[in-house]
Amino acid sequence: MKINVKWVLLGILVILILSSFGYAKKYKSVELYEGWNLVSLPCKVKDNDVEILTKNINSSLNVIFSWSNEDKLWSRYVPQRPPFLDDLKELNIEEGYWFGVEEDITWEIRCKG
Repeated sequence: MKINVKWVLLGILVILILSSFGYAKKYKSVELYEGWNLVSLPCKVKDNDVEILTKNINSSLNVIFSWSNEDKLWSRYVPQRPPFLDDLKELNIEEGYWFGVEEDITWEIRCKG
């Protein structure tokens, strides 16, 4: 099988051009394994709302815990209960979070920019 180098180079050029103009969606994947996972956001996101960010893994997500060293308190998010019972509302790139999941799952995060 003969590979046409011109078409390969043209394809790479098109991908680079589209990516530079923001046409390519930027996603990061975080592998979560059954049980507990210490996780931080791999990129800046447009909306830090925990409910929006974890929408694609809520079927396997049991709980997210976060420790505030300043307040000396744990906060949590449990997707299966009413939001007013949760005190963890946002995920931030500078912090780490304990995710408790029922099964191995890939968390897809859309990055800002």
